[in-house]
Amino acid sequence: GNAHAPAVATPETAAPNPRGGPRTPDGKRRASQNALKHGLCSARVILPGEDASDYTDLATSLRHALQPRDNYELTLLAGLTRLHWQLQRLERLGDDALARQAAATASPSLLLHQNIDTWLKLERLAASLQRRIDRGLRQLRDYRKDCQKTTRAASRADLARHALASIHAACAPSTNARPSRRDA
Repeated sequence: GNAHAPAVATPETAAPNPRGGPRTPDGKRRASQNALKHGLCSARVILPGEDASDYTDLATSLRHALQPRDNYELTLLAGLTRLHWQLQRLERLGDDALARQAAATASPSLLLHQNIDTWLKLERLAASLQRRIDRGLRQLRDYRKDCQKTTRAASRADLARHALASIHAACAPSTNARPSRRDA
């Protein structure tokens, strides 16, 4: 071959990744699953080990409770469903972690002391998710109020147009009137 052509780098001979990330396809595949350790930052809605029917049940329940009226409300509902699902996932993670730690620790006070940072992080995440849910519900409520105002304003405008049309019709000369003697 050409002595001056660059050699093809294989994962074994490639220069180290400056970010320290994986170089092999298998390593990259494994690293792509890092967010799935807890799933709180995952772009995936349903994670391995979660039941898609539980998510569907949650979505159906929220749809029934909120009764979206248009595509915008459906979009808000999808976001709220995802946030509720993430909050439930966080609660499951906390419960699972507590159960594992409790099984390994004899003293409840020692359990809390050893894991206080973890519990505080979980509480902050739960509070953040709840604020986002509350914000989404406020957004839905405000949107519906704006829609009602617009509908009422349109109804008032329709009533005003109808009233003006009636007044004009009442004041307009009748086409069925008999001609006066002067007209004859």
